[in-house]
Amino acid sequence: MTPYKRYKRPIIGVYVNRATTRRLVNGDYDPKSYPRIISLAKASIWEQTTLYFFSRLISRSGKNSVTGTYYDKFSRTWKQKTFPQPDILYSRRASSIMLHQYLDKRGIIRFNAQPDFNKWKVYERLHAVTAITHHFPKTVQYNNKSDLIKFLDSEKEVYLKGHHGGRGNWIFRVRKMSENKLAYSYFRDKLQTGLVNDVDELLLEMERFYVGRPFLMQSAIDMIHVGDSKVDFRAELQRDGRGNLKIVGIAARIGISGSPITIHSSAYPIEVFFKEFLYYSNEKIDRLMSRIKTFLFAIYTAIEKTYGTFGEIGIDFGIDKEHNIWFIEPNSKSTKISLMKAYDKKTFNQAFLNPVQFCKYLYKQKIRKRRK
Repeated sequence: MTPYKRYKRPIIGVYVNRATTRRLVNGDYDPKSYPRIISLAKASIWEQTTLYFFSRLISRSGKNSVTGTYYDKFSRTWKQKTFPQPDILYSRRASSIMLHQYLDKRGIIRFNAQPDFNKWKVYERLHAVTAITHHFPKTVQYNNKSDLIKFLDSEKEVYLKGHHGGRGNWIFRVRKMSENKLAYSYFRDKLQTGLVNDVDELLLEMERFYVGRPFLMQSAIDMIHVGDSKVDFRAELQRDGRGNLKIVGIAARIGISGSPITIHSSAYPIEVFFKEFLYYSNEKIDRLMSRIKTFLFAIYTAIEKTYGTFGEIGIDFGIDKEHNIWFIEPNSKSTKISLMKAYDKKTFNQAFLNPVQFCKYLYKQKIRKRRK
């Protein structure tokens, strides 16, 4: 009997950056991240699976082995030891093509078909699904100055977005103030704003901001506001232990006054927001929620048809003043911060039970296929 047979299956490897595992072992926790890490570890204990965090796939100590960081429920501390390679990879960081090749070669199941999304490719591919294109704001890839001029000719307010990056990174807003004046803003530690006299001056600011990174241009959505703060929404969708798609929660995020993004926002359950901030009737909320749920399932399904199966996706969307619903972007590694802010502990914990339960479902499906 090999020593690896003692582990409860499936073995779930959570791929994180090296700083995360080092901090866990040293007891130097990031207060913002730790509730999510410990909730996932405890969900695995509850579901009787093996789960560890790791930053390198192969250790030097043995063939197909991993140095994993795990939560010891008896001492209530984090420890490290050598584990077998995972049955399922749950990626919480950007991963390389080499890692994907390694996974495929060894038959390791991916929790999500893809670890992250290229925003431009998502819009390009989903535009082929005619049933959902009316939810997309006008979106164009930036290649040169003439693209920007043409886009600004038809739009009063434009969002520039890097192909990659979450939590409001690489988002740059431009507004036409007059025939010759253009205002811009972005968030880097704090709200940064400026005013330029022409497109050439604007291009200099954009180049300083993106430093050669590719980005797209998108027409602004006339979103619902609370005072001078814009409001958008983060929906957490996950598959459960039977493979069924569920909406765990939808958080309304009220941004900092004047900010182009809703990062560092306050968050509320969507129904609470509609009732207590917008004073909608129960009937109006029910009608709107029905449309939102139909939209979310349609987007999730379209993404899976394009990329493959996902255990979870955080979907960002906006609602304009006419109650049209607009797709913003998907997130394959949602931090669940808005969910934690908006919902109770039971809902938050369910967001970590679902992934573990779905891993068990994926593993059982694989075993059934082998037997057949």
